[in-house]
Amino acid sequence: MSQQWVEESYNEINFTGCKEVYGRKSVNVELWQQIDWGRDKMHDSSKFTACFNGSGSKSTATEEGLPRDSYYFELGNTGSGCVSCAIVVNKVNVDTTKAD
Repeated sequence: MSQQWVEESYNEINFTGCKEVYGRKSVNVELWQQIDWGRDKMHDSSKFTACFNGSGSKSTATEEGLPRDSYYFELGNTGSGCVSCAIVVNKVNVDTTKAD
């Protein structure tokens, strides 16, 4: 689980330079809205594969129209049948401004 951040309406999650561990070459990144006094709400799940194509390769997931609230991401399926699921990423970035 990542740290939480406050979102206004746009969200971009970037992984750069993913490295395989135990043969895994994909990872699902799930965007969650933190709900006070209730069950957190998953807004999106994106399968990242491009970031495994080299140290400068990047995978990106974007989501627009989100309500103002606190968000975080979790890693979902890092591959089927893994006993010790792990992933190494050179750089993780969360961008909340659409202007760039």
